[in-house]
Amino acid sequence: MSVPTAVALLATHRSTGAALLALAIGLFLVAFLFVPVATVIYVAFTEKGGGGFTLVNFLDFARTDLFVRSFWNSIYVSAMTVLWSSAFALPLAYLTTRFEFRGAGLVQTLGFLPLIMPPFVGAVAMQLLFGRNGTVNLLLDEHFDFKIGFMEGLNGVIFLQAIHYFPFILVNLSAALRNIDRAMEEAAQNLGSHGLRLFRRIALPLALPGYVAGASLVFVKVFDDVASPLLLNVKEMLAPQAYLRITSIGIDDPMGYVIAVVLIAIAVVTMWGSAQALKGKDYATTQRGGGGLARRPLTGRQSILAYALVLLILVLVLAPHVGLLLLSFATVWSFSPLPDGYTLAHYARVLGDSSVYITNTLLYYLSAFYFNAFPLPQREAGARQTLQYIGELTGANWSVLIFPEGARADSGRMLPFRGGIGMIGSRLDIPVVPVRIEGVDRILHPSWRMARPGPVRIAFGAPLRLTGDDYTGLAARVEAAVRSL
Repeated sequence: MSVPTAVALLATHRSTGAALLALAIGLFLVAFLFVPVATVIYVAFTEKGGGGFTLVNFLDFARTDLFVRSFWNSIYVSAMTVLWSSAFALPLAYLTTRFEFRGAGLVQTLGFLPLIMPPFVGAVAMQLLFGRNGTVNLLLDEHFDFKIGFMEGLNGVIFLQAIHYFPFILVNLSAALRNIDRAMEEAAQNLGSHGLRLFRRIALPLALPGYVAGASLVFVKVFDDVASPLLLNVKEMLAPQAYLRITSIGIDDPMGYVIAVVLIAIAVVTMWGSAQALKGKDYATTQRGGGGLARRPLTGRQSILAYALVLLILVLVLAPHVGLLLLSFATVWSFSPLPDGYTLAHYARVLGDSSVYITNTLLYYLSAFYFNAFPLPQREAGARQTLQYIGELTGANWSVLIFPEGARADSGRMLPFRGGIGMIGSRLDIPVVPVRIEGVDRILHPSWRMARPGPVRIAFGAPLRLTGDDYTGLAARVEAAVRSL
């Protein structure tokens, strides 16, 4: 075989492999991106039950005060988060790239850490530090007799999201500042531009592409976030409304899809707008002799102010990590600035039972995803939200299957019913249908990991109407009806 032939064969193999890779990527994008998005858009523009094209769903969205208010709340929160994220990122980016700043690499690394922690996880620690009865407010109340609502309402969402998402601006802006052609700065200095004027008129405009890229990402991420607002009990935002509509009414409700289309549209418009804002403008980078902004030393006073500002920002943005670390070692931390004591018992328990936690978490999410299952609270806390949720489901003509025993017996025998079934039936004034299921222990025993095939007997009784406040007695009535089947 000649050398040209060998080269030709090698090129053919490479082109075939590249084509297969491109095909695989294309199929993946079609299956997991284009088809889901197209389905959401199709349902949003389809008349419910009729199957024809319609704009009625979007008109209903525009006429519903809750959705309109949620839309503008989401716009406000996203814009203010970009503003506060910029306030955190701009000083860190400029000081670490413009000056001979000792520890610049460490500052950049620590500034990137908030992205590692999901914002809803950090919200728990933020409540302990900045909540109404958190560390900061307890100290303010003790020494100055006032409190600040850091974590309340929309302001709490803005505070939490700004701390979590500001690294998007920090990373992009720092990279842009490093790529500015040094000759541009030197030319401006020769013409008399110095200090803040040099930054405002030369450095920041030339670094604008990096800033706009980071700011647009922050806006879109905050606008589409679901978990953080819900964790702070803020429901009047667009993404939480989409989640609540779909989970409470069901996937057949078109309004959840309409909200999803609005979220997609805002994301597309934001990215398109950021590109249009930079279109047709020239930005000088280090393509020909640049080297980035010239670093200059800080004077004594400048060093003190710079390090104080950087330290203040890092304390704020790393507060969730510090709070979570303290909480992991705390024995009790409630209504006190710091934990009452510290222990390693939590880590010992997690390391010892980690397999059980992982298995239970996986089973919970699988059951919730495939069977729409959700847990009933064993105590009074959470009962009101559960009642409301069940009421929304039954109001939308869904039937809720409840296992009122609270546990599974090893032998298949029926355990005493908890009072929750009595409370649900009485408070919601809905009929309770007794259902008896026998033989489940032979299908999936509590000690087994996998189910086995086998016969199961299911019997239905006449519907019951439960009234009164004796929830234990009402539960006993349901239990007797099930036992008689």
